[in-house]
Amino acid sequence: MNEIKYLDWQERWSLDIISIDEEHKLLIDLVNTFIKSISEDVSAESRKRALQDAIDHFREHFAHEELIMRNIGYKNYLDHKSEHDDILIRAGDIMGSLDDTLSPENRQHICDELYDWIVNHLTHYDISIRSHIEYGH
Repeated sequence: MNEIKYLDWQERWSLDIISIDEEHKLLIDLVNTFIKSISEDVSAESRKRALQDAIDHFREHFAHEELIMRNIGYKNYLDHKSEHDDILIRAGDIMGSLDDTLSPENRQHICDELYDWIVNHLTHYDISIRSHIEYGH
């Protein structure tokens, strides 16, 4: 396996909404826990439990973030919500693949995919919420 990348909170991702920023930090911790479970030789059950914890938080966080977007009249709400829906679908697909025969290549792919999705989502999608609040667009 290549080097596993873990997520570190970066202030540039802050939306200046304390509750959302705290949810993002917890999400990063939960995804890192899952990535660690994927990169180590733990049981499929342990990997599934770690992913389920992340999925549960994703659902709660997305509902909260989507409520905020609707309340502020966020113009890209539907695209943003679609991104949320897509990651939940993909997380379900990943859950189905977490058996004891998961290859090192598939483990690496899952870790890289989650890392890349979160960095991209925070950097491009979520940060635009802050711009909307600050500048009205």
